[in-house]
Amino acid sequence: MQPAHLLRTAPGLAFGVESANSRVLADVSKRFEQAQVIDTLKRGRAAGISVVANYIFGLPEDDTASMQETLDLAVETNTE
Repeated sequence: MQPAHLLRTAPGLAFGVESANSRVLADVSKRFEQAQVIDTLKRGRAAGISVVANYIFGLPEDDTASMQETLDLAVETNTE
Protein backbone atom coordinates (compact mmCIF):
# COMPACT_ATOMS: atom_id res chain seq x y z
CA MET A 1 0.00 0.00 0.00
CA GLN A 2 1.19 3.49 -0.80
CA PRO A 3 1.54 5.92 2.16
CA ALA A 4 -0.96 8.38 0.64
CA HIS A 5 -3.54 5.59 0.43
CA LEU A 6 -3.00 4.79 4.10
CA LEU A 7 -3.56 8.44 5.01
CA ARG A 8 -6.85 8.53 3.09
CA THR A 9 -8.13 5.63 5.18
CA ALA A 10 -7.17 7.34 8.46
CA PRO A 11 -9.74 9.50 10.27
CA GLY A 12 -7.59 12.54 9.48
CA LEU A 13 -4.44 14.45 10.26
CA ALA A 14 -3.89 17.20 12.81
CA PHE A 15 -1.21 19.80 12.14
CA GLY A 16 0.38 21.84 14.92
CA VAL A 17 0.26 25.20 13.18
CA GLU A 18 0.27 27.11 16.50
CA SER A 19 0.45 30.63 14.97
CA ALA A 20 0.39 32.49 11.66
CA ASN A 21 3.03 34.98 12.79
CA SER A 22 6.67 34.23 11.89
CA ARG A 23 8.03 35.97 15.01
CA VAL A 24 5.81 33.90 17.28
CA LEU A 25 6.65 30.71 15.39
CA ALA A 26 10.39 31.36 15.68
CA ASP A 27 10.03 31.86 19.43
CA VAL A 28 8.47 28.40 19.81
CA SER A 29 11.00 26.79 17.43
CA LYS A 30 8.58 26.17 14.57
CA ARG A 31 10.51 26.20 11.31
CA PHE A 32 7.85 26.71 8.66
CA GLU A 33 6.21 29.64 6.92
CA GLN A 34 2.53 30.45 6.55
CA ALA A 35 2.62 29.68 2.81
CA GLN A 36 3.83 26.15 3.59
CA VAL A 37 0.96 25.67 6.03
CA ILE A 38 -1.65 26.77 3.50
CA ASP A 39 -0.11 24.57 0.79
CA THR A 40 0.06 21.51 3.05
CA LEU A 41 -3.55 21.88 4.20
CA LYS A 42 -4.77 22.31 0.61
CA ARG A 43 -2.75 19.33 -0.63
CA GLY A 44 -4.09 17.15 2.16
CA ARG A 45 -7.66 18.02 1.34
CA ALA A 46 -7.05 17.56 -2.39
CA ALA A 47 -5.80 14.04 -1.61
CA GLY A 48 -9.04 13.32 0.23
CA ILE A 49 -7.51 13.54 3.70
CA SER A 50 -9.44 15.22 6.50
CA VAL A 51 -7.17 17.87 8.01
CA VAL A 52 -7.36 19.77 11.27
CA ALA A 53 -5.02 22.55 12.36
CA ASN A 54 -4.21 23.27 15.99
CA TYR A 55 -3.65 26.89 17.00
CA ILE A 56 -2.43 28.39 20.26
CA PHE A 57 -3.44 31.88 21.30
CA GLY A 58 -1.40 33.65 23.97
CA LEU A 59 2.06 32.29 23.24
CA PRO A 60 4.86 34.32 24.89
CA GLU A 61 5.53 36.49 21.81
CA ASP A 62 1.84 36.88 20.88
CA ASP A 63 0.19 40.27 20.80
CA THR A 64 -3.21 41.38 19.54
CA ALA A 65 -2.00 41.69 15.94
CA SER A 66 -0.31 38.27 15.83
CA MET A 67 -3.35 36.59 17.36
CA GLN A 68 -5.54 38.27 14.72
CA GLU A 69 -3.19 36.90 12.01
CA THR A 70 -3.66 33.43 13.46
CA LEU A 71 -7.44 33.78 13.56
CA ASP A 72 -7.41 35.04 9.97
CA LEU A 73 -5.37 31.99 8.90
CA ALA A 74 -7.81 29.64 10.62
CA VAL A 75 -10.72 31.30 8.82
CA GLU A 76 -8.88 31.39 5.46
CA THR A 77 -8.02 27.70 5.63
CA ASN A 78 -11.37 26.73 7.18
CA THR A 79 -9.68 24.84 9.98
CA GLU A 80 -10.16 24.71 13.69
